[in-house]
Amino acid sequence: MKSLLLTLAIFAVAQAAYMEPRWRPRPVSMNWIPVEVEDKIVGGGPAGSGNYEYQISLQRKSGSTWYHSCGGSVISDEWVITAAHCVDSAKNLKSVRVVAGIYRLSDTTSKGEIAGVSSIIVHESYNTRTLANDIALMRLSTRINSVTPIKISKDDVRMGDSYQVTGWGALSEGGSSPNELHVVTLPFMSNTECQSYLQPNDLHEAEMFCAGLASGGKDSCQGDSGGPVARNSELVGLVSWGYGCARPSSPGVYTRVFNYKDWIRTNSGIDADQA
Repeated sequence: MKSLLLTLAIFAVAQAAYMEPRWRPRPVSMNWIPVEVEDKIVGGGPAGSGNYEYQISLQRKSGSTWYHSCGGSVISDEWVITAAHCVDSAKNLKSVRVVAGIYRLSDTTSKGEIAGVSSIIVHESYNTRTLANDIALMRLSTRINSVTPIKISKDDVRMGDSYQVTGWGALSEGGSSPNELHVVTLPFMSNTECQSYLQPNDLHEAEMFCAGLASGGKDSCQGDSGGPVARNSELVGLVSWGYGCARPSSPGVYTRVFNYKDWIRTNSGIDADQA
């Protein structure tokens, strides 16, 4: 019995270390040091100031320091959508804030519109082990007026799609993060192909979808979690998890927002089909 329990414990630790939510704390008050690397966000490039303005930096406070931990999207002047794994541990709302309207994280206090969070709604069926239903809503304590919200797509993801994924996440697996917002364009990957690269039962097809190249080289990474996956400037997904970043035969896995239109409408009043 002990050997069985030990085996199960080792397996659980291995799985936890392998399936990685793309969450990563990064101090926003640090001195930013340029890093020469081939890959951005990974495999993309700087998004450019004024683009993807619906992207926010979700920041957490530890002591007196605020950290960029995740991304998210402004979907109305008082609601932000992000990944559940970014906020399910947030017990003290005073230690969570949203920063909108910035291209560089170092501009948080000088140019950013900072809003507190009055409530967090994590999907009631979110599973911390499988990351199924990895979606959450944050109601802001003050309205955001400096950016145009992203529209939630009425349509599901499909073959032939191309997505823009943005964030301040790591530039390479285990590497440094940028000061500037980055973007990468990723193709949709079929459930059949994606599942062939993953562990059995990893992919919950109703709640998740995959994007990336079988050859690797382009991907989201740690620090991009919760950020937007956009198609034609409409929200179709959220950065959720992956095995490493930009590895061959290891696509990124994203929350399928289409599956949650009713949940979003019920909890925020935002109706994608009426927008």
